[in-house]
Amino acid sequence: MMNLSAEDIAFIQSSYRDAKCKSSQRNKLRELYPDIAPAKFAELTGTLVSDWVKGKKLDTVDKPAHDPVLDCLIFRSFDLMVELARDKGIPIETCWRDALSMLERRIASKRKQIENHPATEEYELMIAAILTADDLDTKKKCPAGVPSQQSTDSK
Repeated sequence: MMNLSAEDIAFIQSSYRDAKCKSSQRNKLRELYPDIAPAKFAELTGTLVSDWVKGKKLDTVDKPAHDPVLDCLIFRSFDLMVELARDKGIPIETCWRDALSMLERRIASKRKQIENHPATEEYELMIAAILTADDLDTKKKCPAGVPSQQSTDSK
């Protein structure tokens, strides 16, 4: 194992920190200091030894195919929308998939705002539920390809 000078140690720590802990920086440091063991790099940078083992994809984190937080927000809004739909007499049993898709788009577009301003979460969920219930009510009254009741009543 190679003995590191104080300058080398400072360089490793600062360059790793300045590169925001990216795998490309780890690879560069491994190339510059090939005789340094992964355990020593881990000790100097305050990371896990497994992060420095070659062959591992370092920036990839095992993420689920779906976002559980977003799913939770969508289903909470769906519960609110079902209550509104029942109050308006909308047959939710026939259009729940459409409602879920609409809510998913609306909540996903507001996700950053909800994360940045947690106090708005309940309001954003309620707004999405209200807009979706209104959209479903409009579709119920005027299905695609059928003229609205108002235009046929006036004739």
